[in-house]
Amino acid sequence: VVVPSQSTADAKKRVAIRQTWFQYLNQTVVNCTMCQNRTVKLLFIVGSVEKNEDDTELKEEAQDFGDLGVLPDFTETQSAKNEAEMTQRSIRYALEHFKFKLLLKVDTTSWVFMDRLVYWLGAQHMFDSDAGRLGIYAGDFSHDGSATVPVHAHGGGYALSPDLCEFIAGMGAASEDVSGAPKWGDEYGWAPVPRLVNLPQEDASVGFWLQAVNHTKVSMPVSFGKVACPSTDDGKFVIDHGVSPSAMEQRWTSFMRNGHFCERRFLDPAQARKERSDAN
Repeated sequence: VVVPSQSTADAKKRVAIRQTWFQYLNQTVVNCTMCQNRTVKLLFIVGSVEKNEDDTELKEEAQDFGDLGVLPDFTETQSAKNEAEMTQRSIRYALEHFKFKLLLKVDTTSWVFMDRLVYWLGAQHMFDSDAGRLGIYAGDFSHDGSATVPVHAHGGGYALSPDLCEFIAGMGAASEDVSGAPKWGDEYGWAPVPRLVNLPQEDASVGFWLQAVNHTKVSMPVSFGKVACPSTDDGKFVIDHGVSPSAMEQRWTSFMRNGHFCERRFLDPAQARKERSDAN
């Protein structure tokens, strides 16, 4: 399951992802043999619209593409103010609706090299059992933690095994009423559950939450910023970061035209400003 972090207003970014790097899995577009040997689900999760606001477009998008989940009890305004809780609730949504061996959380400005990713995960034996490997937290941990920030996966994305997802999802979220039995799932019983503490950064929050449980950190080649163009990564990174929708479109057009992502040689100042704006 691939879960890009989302807001309702990110429709343009959702379109870019569907039309570019997720097309790796479209057999009529790309001959990615290793991609076809695995089932990958793209899942955008957004907060619900505020009361008295029209959600027609959101419902139509969900129906048309089948890859959009809406959180009924967590609004877009709430999600914008608390990215960590949005991540926790998104993981819970994925668990409630799908069975998977690995959850990949990425940013909407991340470019996932699906062929490299599937190959790398296979080489790391992530798919060896029915439930995948246990206790896996994969990402770029090259930047150590500090006295105020825990060790966590940096950059454009990280991967979690189902058991770690279950731990995060099973705890109460910061804004939830946990005075009685959990409102999610029937298997939690009658006792209240504690809330997870959120940090300002959602990726740091995940690292903080997982300090409480036994897990294995696996170094995954994830970039911090657009290393694929110009091509300086030698094909080692599985995720690139900081890629705007327009840059995604340019990369995919170049890939379809000549087999590599970096066709452009120079970028005029106006286009550069547009890309920076799109990526924010």
